[in-house]
Amino acid sequence: MAGSIIAPFTLAAILITYRGAKNGAYQNNPVPHLPMPSQYLSALMIFGALSIPTGNAASLAALTGWGLDVAILLNLWRPGEKTQTLPSEKASKP
Repeated sequence: MAGSIIAPFTLAAILITYRGAKNGAYQNNPVPHLPMPSQYLSALMIFGALSIPTGNAASLAALTGWGLDVAILLNLWRPGEKTQTLPSEKASKP
């Protein structure tokens, strides 16, 4: 059921906006202090995929959505941002 994933997605959007407004790294964006739209789009894609399951799987999908909110809150997942490469991978490139 898509309704069970709306609340976690709304919280994710609020957390992304809050982190963007609080962080000074987004000062040069077209809309200063707000995250890039790609961050919202990547969260929308993930939560949209979580809204597909029905029945008992919808409960697991909703729980996964709340888990992603906790990951965003703890800064373990930053939607739409590039991941860092390991220092050993940087050193091995010519």
